[in-house]
Amino acid sequence: MIVYPQFGWQIENDVPENVIKSYTILKDLGFTKFIMSTQDIKDLICKVGVLEGMEENYFN
Repeated sequence: MIVYPQFGWQIENDVPENVIKSYTILKDLGFTKFIMSTQDIKDLICKVGVLEGMEENYFN
């Protein structure tokens, strides 16, 4: 819900502070197996060719 709007995959939504806090606590406890950085997502998208036909400044 935080990263997807940057890619145009969903509309931007406000994420409640308690949700962000819970995410941070879980991440700090080591629950990071499925966390991808924005750069990781960009790299994966480029690797599979999803960006064909998109504007050059799509991620800006």
